[in-house]
Amino acid sequence: MDDPNSLEEIKDDLVKLLNDELNLYKKILELSKEKTKIILENNLEKLKDIDSRINEEIEKIYPLEETREKIISKIGEKQRLPSSQINLSFLSSLWGETSFKKLQEEFASLLGELKEINQRNNLLIKQAQSVLSFISGSLYSIMELPFSYNDDGKIEIKQRGGYFEKEV
Repeated sequence: MDDPNSLEEIKDDLVKLLNDELNLYKKILELSKEKTKIILENNLEKLKDIDSRINEEIEKIYPLEETREKIISKIGEKQRLPSSQINLSFLSSLWGETSFKKLQEEFASLLGELKEINQRNNLLIKQAQSVLSFISGSLYSIMELPFSYNDDGKIEIKQRGGYFEKEV
């Protein structure tokens, strides 16, 4: 009778899991590209929606990571190695397969692109916040009331200078 946790079965489970995880990251990448367009459109409603969709996909990754860690632990036990030493390069050499090497390259490329897009999106959002901050500050100074109350509670008229002064 075969060992229900044979290395071959473990390998098959791991390959399936890694492909599932890779597909989730691909969805997140596509959503992140869509987010860039939404940021450029300055559509806050769509931005909230896309962020929510991205977070839903991210939540799906956590259980896969936990399962992957358990599978890696099983491999470590069978190989008498700590889990920390088991990576895709090790697995590729263990099974003499290129599938793990290919997965490693796909993950590296995908995560690199995702990081770049997220950095760009963060920069675009920060720039938009700076513009809004400048505009709101400018509007505040233009719309500021021409009077204030002094310590005695009496009204004091302010001298106004500003953006739209008359030339005399």
